[in-house]
Amino acid sequence: MKNLINKLIRLLCVWVIGMLGFSSCEEHSDEYGTPITYFRYWGTVTDEAGNPIEGINVIMSGNILGMPNVQLKTESYDGEKSNFSTGIFSTADTHIATIDFVDVDGEENGGDFQSVTITPQDMVQESQFDDMPATRLEYKATIKLKKK
Repeated sequence: MKNLINKLIRLLCVWVIGMLGFSSCEEHSDEYGTPITYFRYWGTVTDEAGNPIEGINVIMSGNILGMPNVQLKTESYDGEKSNFSTGIFSTADTHIATIDFVDVDGEENGGDFQSVTITPQDMVQESQFDDMPATRLEYKATIKLKKK
């Protein structure tokens, strides 16, 4: 009987330790003391003459906050130097692979424009703010779309 109780206790201990091991495998994003980088992507989409184009879909593909893509639309901002802008993304939850600029309005926005695809590496680092333990980077793109 004593052997059976010892075996049950050992089995219970192995099970508890195993469960603790699995629970420690959760994905944790930003922990205290871990350097974090925040990104913001922004810019302008213009025609070949340099006029801003509204209504262009800006599709960021990759892994953004657990989603496969984020879609924005270009629009005019009063007093701003850009016509598209993302929120702030953390490196812990975001990896952007490509950014597509697609005209879905046709002639409504001044012409039927060709699509363009870039990567974040094609953008210009506009500014950097260091506020330990976090760094904030802003990337800008000026995209000129050609008519089809």
